[in-house]
Amino acid sequence: MQGGKIRSEIVIGSKKFAYSFDEGDGKNKKLLGGKGANLCEMTQIGLPVPPGFVITTEACRLMMITMEWARKTRPDLKVGICGEQGGHPESIRFCHHIKMSYVSCSPPRVPIARLAAAHAKLKEKEYRID
Repeated sequence: MQGGKIRSEIVIGSKKFAYSFDEGDGKNKKLLGGKGANLCEMTQIGLPVPPGFVITTEACRLMMITMEWARKTRPDLKVGICGEQGGHPESIRFCHHIKMSYVSCSPPRVPIARLAAAHAKLKEKEYRID
């Protein structure tokens, strides 16, 4: 984070895979997903939104493809996600959906992460990606 703003530097070649809430386009739901686009729009109109970023729907698809390939190649491979996104309920549901082994987050986020993981398991048949 620099000066209260999150920098999103996930770029491969000329493709950008992450947008901070300040730079994302609230109207581009196809690129950022519905929730991501809404957070960008809320930030741009001045509503109080904590600093953050959203990965693109293409990045999500690439994660899904990568996990599918990894599980076929090495079913016992341990793959997880670390950082504050590991304590975010929607991230936890996505990670469960693509069969990641674990999520890791800071100690204050552990209770919500455990609840989100249990909820993801209970609702796994209903999960869909926008």
